[in-house]
Amino acid sequence: FRKRRASILSDEPLIAAQRSLLLNKAVTDAIGGNLSIMQGDSKERRKVVIHYSEGKPEQNDGITLWVRDGFSAPKASVLADIQKLSTDDPTLHLFLPKQNPDALKYAIASVQAAEETINFKGNPSSQEGKECRQAMVTKQSTQEDVVKGFISEIIGGASLFLSGGQEQQFNSLKAGVEDAAKQVLNRMYPKFSEGDSAKWPQVFKKAKEGSPSALAEVGFAGDPQTHPVSAAIINFIGSGKTGLEVRKKFNAAPYGWPQDGIDAVLTTLLASNHLSARIRSEEH
Repeated sequence: FRKRRASILSDEPLIAAQRSLLLNKAVTDAIGGNLSIMQGDSKERRKVVIHYSEGKPEQNDGITLWVRDGFSAPKASVLADIQKLSTDDPTLHLFLPKQNPDALKYAIASVQAAEETINFKGNPSSQEGKECRQAMVTKQSTQEDVVKGFISEIIGGASLFLSGGQEQQFNSLKAGVEDAAKQVLNRMYPKFSEGDSAKWPQVFKKAKEGSPSALAEVGFAGDPQTHPVSAAIINFIGSGKTGLEVRKKFNAAPYGWPQDGIDAVLTTLLASNHLSARIRSEEH
């Protein structure tokens, strides 16, 4: 066991990999693997995507929580990166402090060494061997508890920021991330309010019945093509786009409009003869 622990203690990449796995799992457990929030009257679900890496996250269809830690980069450097970002950037930033690095390293190595020793020695048949094995199992369990305690302290000392550097105070990490995510919704979907309504299903129903004034269901009395959603869709379609292309465009940032709203407006524009459509090469 001692030889294995000494070998592991000198293997910095292994220690770093194990520590990262532990921190990432702790963050996921604290926040939840499928965290999402609702936006607007249409209650559009926005998922929070956790990004564990020093590398900058790629843009995705959710709100990104970028997790970095003081073991991989100094806090001053991480904060400088966050402060350089625009206040229009919707990324959330979670920083995990570097706490008890040597003690945590020792405990991680002890857990790993105990596990390797148990696996190498197998199940002894003698009473003395069984007692030795049980002692090693106890050592592993004890050191696992030590590791959990250190990781819990690190999570408890985490800091949460918006791009630009504004720090967010929180009592629980999950609630803090949810509140911060709600704050950046308008950064990610600045045009969302133009297409937000709980009444799009009623518009869709009226439009399917052939009513060119179906948008009255959302309180719009003007020419259908002048509604903000209609104008954006017509401008994008130009000489022609597929329904899938239209949905993909306006479901995503900076719009984030509900799919039933996009479908309702398309159907209304068809009913009012502002658009024509083809299905299987047959014009409608």
